This record gives sequence, structure tokens and C-alpha cells, in this order.
Amino acid sequence: MVVPETKNPLLLSFLEDDEHRGLFKKYCSNPNIELKQKIDDKFITFYSKIRLISYFSKAIHFASQDFDKKQRLFQSRNQLLLNQPFSNEDGNETGTLLDSIADDRSEIKLEELFENLEDYIQEKSLYQAISSLTLKQKHILYLSYIKNLSDTHIAERLNISQQAVTKTKNKALVKVRRNIGA
Repeated sequence: MVVPETKNPLLLSFLEDDEHRGLFKKYCSNPNIELKQKIDDKFITFYSKIRLISYFSKAIHFASQDFDKKQRLFQSRNQLLLNQPFSNEDGNETGTLLDSIADDRSEIKLEELFENLEDYIQEKSLYQAISSLTLKQKHILYLSYIKNLSDTHIAERLNISQQAVTKTKNKALVKVRRNIGA
């Protein structure tokens, strides 16, 4: 018996395997039920593998599309603003925000590591009292007592009036005294 010509890619793929082609040739030369059953079983196994591979391939394809959509959505919602170009008043691009805040110093001074007033406090009650202050109050006390700046210099540095510095410092000290019970 001659093997019929077929253009079915599934059947052609099945017959590419030497074992399958051998069984099919045996069946064509001597058709019997046992050989037919073996070929059917082999084809069912082969077809199941093909379907499983196709399923996983499609699942991976659609999962990757979904992942890509989610990534693009996340990136559009959470853009890195520091990398965005900005321009001056004339409309000319002057660089990125990251370029404007870049620090070219190679050495870090020890004082810069401790810019919080709390970093200098060891007593627990005083630490708790200072922790209850506002950020502005803490900053003014830090500049006044750690950096030893005058109220006038602090005012110039923070772009506020000298009276505002004195008032904020005095309120902070009253609050600290009240909180530690002195």
C-alpha cells in the first residue's frame, strides 16, 4: 500500500518521527487492528503534547502582553521627573532636574551627617520633648545651638524675618521645658 500524499501539517509533523513513520509503513504493508491501535495511541499522545505546547505558548503570549500593558501603565503614571528636561524663562532647554541638583563634592563633612537636632541628644526625656517639635522649630534650634548661628544669620538663611526666628525659637524652648517638666 502506498502512503497517501497529505498537506496536513499535523500529520506531516507526526510522520517526521522515525518510530511513527515505521509503524505507519508497517500498517500500510500489513494492516491489522493491533498496529492501528498502536498508531492511534501514539497519535493521541503526540496530539496531546502539541495541544499542551500550544496552550502554554498562548498563555505565555497573553501573559506577556498583559505584563507589558501593566508596565507601560505603571511607567506612564510614575514617570521619573528628575530625568525630564526643563527650560529656563526664555524657553531654552537647560538640562534635567537631576543635573541641577547634582552634588559635585567628593568629600562629606562630618557635620553634614548629623543635621537633625535629635542626633545630638542622649537624654531620653529631652529627646522625646524635642521630637514633639515641628520641623521648623527643630531646624531653628539646630542652627542656633548646634551651628551657633545668630538669629539674624538664621533669618537670612531661611528667608524669614529675625523676629520670626526669635519667636519660633522661644516657642520651641517653652514647649521643650513644658514637656520635660522643668
